[in-house]
Amino acid sequence: MSTVSERRAPSKSGLQFRMKRITLMAALVLVVLCDSTVFPQTISDRIYDPLRKPGTPVIVSVLGEPTPFSIAEMTKRSDLVVETTLSRVKTYINAADTAVITDFEMSPTEMFVGTLPPLGRTLVLTTYGGELVKDGITVRAENHNLGELNENVTYLLFLKRFGPEPDVYRIYNVGAFERSGDTARPLARDGADLFKDFNKSYAGLLAQVRESARGRLR
Repeated sequence: MSTVSERRAPSKSGLQFRMKRITLMAALVLVVLCDSTVFPQTISDRIYDPLRKPGTPVIVSVLGEPTPFSIAEMTKRSDLVVETTLSRVKTYINAADTAVITDFEMSPTEMFVGTLPPLGRTLVLTTYGGELVKDGITVRAENHNLGELNENVTYLLFLKRFGPEPDVYRIYNVGAFERSGDTARPLARDGADLFKDFNKSYAGLLAQVRESARGRLR
């Protein structure tokens, strides 16, 4: 018996498959390189892109991959869980010139996790999205993961701290639920499937959060 393993030469079909794969990879690299040089990266670049049709808005968007969690897990992982209404503060382009941001002031009606800031300070919710005009051009950002937030609507929000300021938060893992009568409506795309134990009753959802919040203290 031979102690040296024999190596078979690649078959013709195997060589063809490898060549096709190499060719495809090379094509993908070329596409990426072309994309990085042809398509503008910042909002200002897009506004002044000579290929943009005059009169058309500049639209930027985001689409992520939220993680499936239970309401208990969302409550445990959040820095702040609050029932609140919102008031729009401002819409602006971020410092990197890559996104449109809208800030809301939160007016909590019930706090489940976290604490209210001292008197005189406000809770701010920072969100991706909104519309404004820059240099005469409409710029709009769309969040495909999350439905639109509106003023004077009651929401249950799961939040994380955002940035260096102490009272500024962002929505955690698209955890936003709108109160619609006695029903809780998730603003997340496919939210009913994303949150494993989601209770469509608004009162039932609040009961879940209260129980989970008590569990954090044990």
